[in-house]
Amino acid sequence: MPDDTAPGRPRWSVAQAAKRAGVARSTIQRYIAQGKMPGAYRNEDGVWSIGVEDLLGAGLMPDRPAPADEGVQRAHAPAPPGDTAELARRVAELEAELAAERALLQAERERRVNDERKAAEHIADLRKSIAALEAGQSGRNATPPAPATSLPAPRQRGFLGRIVDNFGL
Repeated sequence: MPDDTAPGRPRWSVAQAAKRAGVARSTIQRYIAQGKMPGAYRNEDGVWSIGVEDLLGAGLMPDRPAPADEGVQRAHAPAPPGDTAELARRVAELEAELAAERALLQAERERRVNDERKAAEHIADLRKSIAALEAGQSGRNATPPAPATSLPAPRQRGFLGRIVDNFGL
């Protein structure tokens, strides 16, 4: 049975009314079953249609801001009125800190770009060196180089010779 007593007023489904009132759908359904929402009815599709006056009559406030969570600590509590000088000082402090962090970030980015450029140049040099070595290897003979001739063992000096060597005479 449609409620024509308040034309133009919003009407919601159970889910919409629950969301707007900040309660569970089961709460809205229980209130309907208990008769706390006499203007609620099922439309031709079988969906409940609940008016704003039904929510208000049941003690629910649609679109009311949610209460603050108890026990939840906020990062910053709202400032008391008249404390604008302190707030302005804090804002300026935070802006300066932010500017310093941005400068550090920019310097780090520039350093990284410079390091990457140097690394790319080094890699290019290494590739050239490898190419030169490979070109030199392919033009050589396949025989390995002859081992170096061994030098004769140094002659051992006698007692007096070692003394002369130690004194630099």
